This record gives sequence, structure tokens and C-alpha cells, in this order.
Amino acid sequence: RWGGAGGLWRRPGARFRGPAGGAVGRLWVGPLLAGWFQLMEHFVPGRSAGAVTRKLILDQLVQGPFMIGTMYLLTGVSGGLATGRGFGRSLRQARRTAEQQLAPTWVRSVFVWAPVQALQQVFVPLQHRVLVANGVSYFWDTYLANKMGGEDES
Repeated sequence: RWGGAGGLWRRPGARFRGPAGGAVGRLWVGPLLAGWFQLMEHFVPGRSAGAVTRKLILDQLVQGPFMIGTMYLLTGVSGGLATGRGFGRSLRQARRTAEQQLAPTWVRSVFVWAPVQALQQVFVPLQHRVLVANGVSYFWDTYLANKMGGEDES
């Protein structure tokens, strides 16, 4: 859920995170989502209203905050390293950002991802769910990149 658009549609003053964000998306987010969707389907199979509701709750309360927190940390550290700040300084800043932004970002994410997940649990075959998530994440990631880019990272 972290990829291409973030580096393209940034507000003035935002640092470019495209390559680092793209690597995080390919190496972390894609495999994580594929495994998460399979795990949910294994433990909560089916497309009934009850199954979809349980999957939606799990997704929003477990995977959502975890994904957002790791994205703030991974992209913050990789972006800091790319600008020469060093690992320790980058990690401290990324941690501060994650602590400050996790809850408000998660609340906003529920309005985007809950409907997406509900619809795809009903209509999208398991093998195509990561593709749907990637399509929506193009816009969600742009939002996050703009949010992260506007912070003072000195």
C-alpha cells in the first residue's frame, strides 16, 4: 500500500520518497497484504454477512494500525537515510511521526479502507484482492505522502 503516486503529487517543500516508498511497497506491503488476505480467508472463510463483518473488523483493528505504523517507520527511516541523516536520527524522527500520526491517520483510513475491504471481501476473488488494494492505495498513498512530506523533519 505504498507506492508510485507519493513522489509525483507532493505539495511544495515535501521530500521525494518515490524510490524508497516503492521499495517498501514491493518488499513489505505487497507480501504482507497477500499473506494477510490468505490468513483472513483461512480463519474466517466465506462471503456471508457474518464472515465479511468479522474480516472487516479484523482488518481495521489489527492490520490497519499495524500497516500504518510500519509505513511511517519504514518510509521515515528510508527517506532519512536517502537524505543522509543517518539511521539513528531517521529512526527517532520516524518514531515520533508514527506516535503522533498513527491514531488520526488510522481514523481517516477507516473511511477509505473499510468500504473497500467490505466490497472486495464480497465481490473480489482472493487472488485479486492485492490488486484491488494496490489500485485504491495509489490515492491513499498520495494522501499519506503529502501528510508525511509536510512535516518538519530537521
